Amino acid sequence: MYSDCIGACIDSTLKNLHKEPHTQHQWQFEAVEKSIYFRDGCKTTYCAYSSVRVIEIMLKPKDQCVSLLRQMTGLKPVTVYCKWFPSNSCNKYRPVEGFQLLKTVPFRSMSSDVT
Repeated sequence: MYSDCIGACIDSTLKNLHKEPHTQHQWQFEAVEKSIYFRDGCKTTYCAYSSVRVIEIMLKPKDQCVSLLRQMTGLKPVTVYCKWFPSNSCNKYRPVEGFQLLKTVPFRSMSSDVT
C-alpha cells in the first residue's frame, strides 16, 4: 500500500489534511537548493482548489439571505479566490514560501531494505 511506503516519511501533524474543512486539492512539489528550510531540497506548497477562483456554497442563517430562494434554503454562493500556501507573508519569522513536508525521503528508506 501507498501508506506503507510513505506513511513514516510524512509529518504526523498533517493527518487532517484531507478531512473537511482542511482539505487541500492541489499540491506542488519543487526541487530547490538545500537549505535550513528545505533540508532535502524539496519545497512543498498547497492550494485549496485547482482553480484561481471557485464558487463555494455556504450555509447562512436564513434571516441574512436576501433572495427568496436563499431565504428558503439558507444556501448562498460565495466567490473564493485561492492562493498558494504557505506564502512568504504567512509568518514574519519564516521569509520563504513553501515548507518541508517529508521527514525523510521515501526512496532512501526503501533502498535500505533492498540488498
